[in-house]
Amino acid sequence: MNKRIPNDRIFDVLGSTDNTNGLIIADDEINAVKTRIWQGIKPQASHKLEKYVRDWIDKGEKPDPFLRALRATRAVFSYMDISEVEEKWRDLVQYVDQQLEIIVVIPAFARIEWGWSDFLSGRFLEDRSIKARDWMRVSIEYAYTPIEKAMKNKKKIDDLDEVVDILEALEKSIDDDMWLYVD
Repeated sequence: MNKRIPNDRIFDVLGSTDNTNGLIIADDEINAVKTRIWQGIKPQASHKLEKYVRDWIDKGEKPDPFLRALRATRAVFSYMDISEVEEKWRDLVQYVDQQLEIIVVIPAFARIEWGWSDFLSGRFLEDRSIKARDWMRVSIEYAYTPIEKAMKNKKKIDDLDEVVDILEALEKSIDDDMWLYVD
């Protein structure tokens, strides 16, 4: 890494092995979903969700593959609300701010903090929060449609009551507290 290159300094702060104490680390599955949320990608591809729901209803397979993605998405937001994680996040943001203060004195990089400020002011984080919540709503609604059809046809579905309870709980949990933010 060349500490004289601004991008190297910022990315060193955000993910260097030298800075592991400041990293926000979670369960692998939550981290995978968190990564997809940050990238603006659906936590689980629509075709996979549809396949897992169909396999559960039509083939009697376990509902875990589609429920796991929904639960992990909600868990990302719960995880980010843990005080220790919030504190690490604030420390990381503060450290990036310090690095930006160092590099903005270089005329060619005077505007580099604009993108970071936009990120911090919430536009980026708000967009990601909205996309994740919308994905959860659409996915839950998608799951309900074949469930209702199967119930109407009196098809026996394994774990139906448990799955409906989980979907209802997840649906109720999609609220204004599901935000990624920085104080």
